[in-house]
Amino acid sequence: MIKYLSILLWSFLCLPNLQGADYYWVGGSGDWSDITHWATTSGGRVFHNVIPSAKDDVYFDQNSFPLAGASIQVGDQIIFCRSLNWSAVNNAPSFISSESGRLNIYGSLILTADMVYDFKGSVNFRAEIPDQSIQMEGHVFYSDVSFDGIGGGWNQTGAVTCLGSFQIFNGNYRTENFNLDVWSLQIFNSFTSKTIDFGASTISITGNASEYFQNVLYLENFNSQIKSSQASLHLSGEKPYIKYYANQPL
Repeated sequence: MIKYLSILLWSFLCLPNLQGADYYWVGGSGDWSDITHWATTSGGRVFHNVIPSAKDDVYFDQNSFPLAGASIQVGDQIIFCRSLNWSAVNNAPSFISSESGRLNIYGSLILTADMVYDFKGSVNFRAEIPDQSIQMEGHVFYSDVSFDGIGGGWNQTGAVTCLGSFQIFNGNYRTENFNLDVWSLQIFNSFTSKTIDFGASTISITGNASEYFQNVLYLENFNSQIKSSQASLHLSGEKPYIKYYANQPL
């Protein structure tokens, strides 16, 4: 019995920390993978020993960049966080990646006008809890964006522009009456029911069908509720192509 309790206690002590942590960037310019920039408090000098994971909230604030012209380099890394929050940053830093970079967010994305968003890779939202925010503050998604979190939900806090494919797999999405401007819009069948609410937004789709990309607007409406109060849809590409699969009217 004592041996069993000892093994149980040792197993409990060896469990990984399932509770998320707060990560604060300090020290100006650097590479996302450099742990000497990831402090446990704003402006702090105690550092994490690993880079952020899907359960950790990441903050860039007034103590992150003492000088103007700083940048965070992601390159072609695949990076993770829960929420990514730039709202308190100053000195207009740049957030930079190559087209091969991948940003996986399990919470909200909060940008600010006082920064340069130059993340050229895809952004994947994976939250499994509702009411996450997408705050772009005039910045643009340069590549594909996907939403895929069972039980998740995302709300726009302003206009969103995506120069790639805007893909919704699982989870609810609400434009909150703000405009959505995308190269293509794809809503796929999901494992659980979801609601896509376009409200009174203007939905602009600018892409062209081609040999390699056939569907500029693709809707699978078997397990989705697509709602709109007074939304308008504009397709401005030379060869827009729409495909709609459903067991109910749109």
